[in-house]
Amino acid sequence: MARPNFAHGYNWWTTEEITALARLYPSAPKEVVQTTIKRSWQAMSDAAKKRGIRRIVRAQRIETPINHDFFKTWTSDMAYVLGFWFADGYITRGDRCLYSIGFRSKDHEHLISIRAVLQSRHRIYDKHDGSYELVISSKTLWEDIKLLGGMPAKSLTTTFPSLPEGFLVDFLRGYCDGDGSVTWDKQPSGAQPCIYLVGTHAFLSAATMAISNVTGLPIRRVHQSKTKVPWIRWTGLNAKLLASWLYSDGCLALERKRIMAELFQHWHPRQYKRSFVTKKMQEVFNGILPQSGRAQR
Repeated sequence: MARPNFAHGYNWWTTEEITALARLYPSAPKEVVQTTIKRSWQAMSDAAKKRGIRRIVRAQRIETPINHDFFKTWTSDMAYVLGFWFADGYITRGDRCLYSIGFRSKDHEHLISIRAVLQSRHRIYDKHDGSYELVISSKTLWEDIKLLGGMPAKSLTTTFPSLPEGFLVDFLRGYCDGDGSVTWDKQPSGAQPCIYLVGTHAFLSAATMAISNVTGLPIRRVHQSKTKVPWIRWTGLNAKLLASWLYSDGCLALERKRIMAELFQHWHPRQYKRSFVTKKMQEVFNGILPQSGRAQR
């Protein structure tokens, strides 16, 4: 192969080199490309980028199984995974047109469950900070998540997506498993159920209104300070009722939060204001609401 004429500078490429670059760079092993063209890998990468020649990484050449159409049809599992993605997921588009979606969690077993419903065998990475990450390369999944309201760098701009009737509970359970807390709130009078959600102000405002419309639970105020992300919470009887709605038997859920939601059902308020119970709450939570109560101060 003819060597470049250095009178034109080192960056000048011969026709033979450009032809070899176009033929080998996309998929040939790195050693073969360097042996043939005899330039540094950085120089070849820069030249390929300028000419729109993209390298196909090994992970793309050997395609890992995945249901690329997972987000095209609404199901309970699809709505849950979408909600979990809105809380702990991301989408990226790399320099080589690699379209990726990712999920992060401290619960390795739960990411295995997410991977299973996606019909995937992609690797789950240990991030060495106590968390794990599932990364999937799929342009179809990437585009579908964008169509459903997702976006890159969403932590400060997320808004509540449009959901078909019947899938709100699954979506919010997924979101709560990602960016929520199901715990006990310790008070002087004793511990009581508590559910927190964090997110953007716009997302949480729409979420509490959607929950109220479906369950009758009171709309919660979004709290925010200069140093903390916005949050909302339900406590006491409202948290117990919300937990019973979110974590029904047999649904896809983070196991430790499902167990906590079940424990909530054994808690009973010492007193509650029956006038706060709406007709909608009576319809949705029939059999869970206390049969009697004393007026609260």
